[in-house]
Amino acid sequence: MQDAWIRLEKLNTPKPADSPDIQNPVAYIRRMIANLIIDRQRQFSAQARVFTAQEVPETIVSDTPSPFQVLASQQEFAVLQQAIRDLPDRSRQVFLLYRGQGLSMKEVAAQLQISPRTVENHLAFALSHCRKRLREVGRNA
Repeated sequence: MQDAWIRLEKLNTPKPADSPDIQNPVAYIRRMIANLIIDRQRQFSAQARVFTAQEVPETIVSDTPSPFQVLASQQEFAVLQQAIRDLPDRSRQVFLLYRGQGLSMKEVAAQLQISPRTVENHLAFALSHCRKRLREVGRNA
């Protein structure tokens, strides 16, 4: 209402001779107030979309790993690669077929022509060896 009053006051000031007269003052005031309300709503909407300092989170969660996590993963991967290279030949073959190629224990046994129980033993040894190596460098496995 204050904005409407200010605009009405401006109408009382002397105006140039070429400016048109208001034909229907009541309709003019209603339209002016409606336009002011619309402008105010637009202003509130724009302000609602802007963050204030209190609304901005201190930390932003991201799915991408931090540089520290990337480096730790690379180091862990290098330790695992070395641990796999250190395995005896047959245990390494069994481990790589089972974990690397996704074969079942029966499929590994058939391919290497060994019993499924022997595959289990080689896998248990390989996993134990890899866990041990990870613990040695301070990783929880």
